[in-house]
Amino acid sequence: MIGRRDTGRDGPTRLDLSHSCLASAGLTDAHLSHADLAGTDLSRADLLAADLAGADLRCATLAGADLRGTDLTNTILYDVVLTGADLSGTHLLGASLTGADLRGTDLSGVATLVGANLTGVVHDETTIWPDGVTPPPAPPSDFPSRPRPCA
Repeated sequence: MIGRRDTGRDGPTRLDLSHSCLASAGLTDAHLSHADLAGTDLSRADLLAADLAGADLRCATLAGADLRGTDLTNTILYDVVLTGADLSGTHLLGASLTGADLRGTDLSGVATLVGANLTGVVHDETTIWPDGVTPPPAPPSDFPSRPRPCA
């Protein structure tokens, strides 16, 4: 119901699901563009082909989430946990991934990383990068999963 609501009725109000527990939620094709999902637990959620363009996912947990084909254009993914998530085929144009935990994340086939901010991302040898993308230097192996406190 959340992802299938009539977004035309949202008006100037931004959907606020911040700090919710949506773990394992079935949100295939969900319409959550510009939603406030900061601090939300979306671990193992099915977000296949969801519209999250412009959403605020700051400090959210998406560990093991299925994000294949999801639109994350201009999405705020600051300090988000994406360990083990499948982002193959996603759109990350202009997304802010600052401090995101990408260990074990599949980024193969990402439609575009153009303009994406990868400053301080945490990754390791299990992170799968798109062809032609040189990842930033990896942090030490004992680096914490959430490098900065989330408020």
